[in-house]
Amino acid sequence: MSTSDVNCVPGERLGSTDECEAGRGTYVRKSFIYASRIGKVKNTVDENKKIVIEVIRKDEPPLPQVGSIVTAKIVQVTQRQCRATIYAVDGIATSSPFKGLIRREDVRRTERDRVELSKCFRPNDIVFAKVMSLGDSQSYLLSTGGDELGVVLAKSRAGVRLEPISWNEMRCPLTGVKEQRKTARIRAEFVEMQPAAKA
Repeated sequence: MSTSDVNCVPGERLGSTDECEAGRGTYVRKSFIYASRIGKVKNTVDENKKIVIEVIRKDEPPLPQVGSIVTAKIVQVTQRQCRATIYAVDGIATSSPFKGLIRREDVRRTERDRVELSKCFRPNDIVFAKVMSLGDSQSYLLSTGGDELGVVLAKSRAGVRLEPISWNEMRCPLTGVKEQRKTARIRAEFVEMQPAAKA
């Protein structure tokens, strides 16, 4: 994903539909893509490996894109998938929540067939995940398959914030009880910079 530093104005030609697709803030005329507003040109690559051209205003809230790192709250855990609510994209709060889905096979990169979702996530856990694609029912398909992805904030059964102790365990500092999670290996100061979760 890359963003141009060049501002554009309405009517400015940005590319051809032979090579790119028109995104937000653009329109198509005679096989060419034009800017429909003032802003910065942003080029992203979609799941079909095609470049999408957008014009983004400075104050415009972000949308999840393929490859974006999102911050999400787990709302439901079943044997096959977890449902989540996305409330930040690349560390920037969204204007409204988006639906996310983490499938069993997308939790980690190895031993996917041995994943037990109840040992990886629990409702109200906060996770970092990567957007893979737009899935069914307008839910973004998410992956936590990476050392830097997974649970970043969680509370113990005693209501205390858990501390990560390994890639698959967290510990309650009050009781000392360990709980299983698919934890993210990430700096604590980065976690503190993230927008607060929406209820």
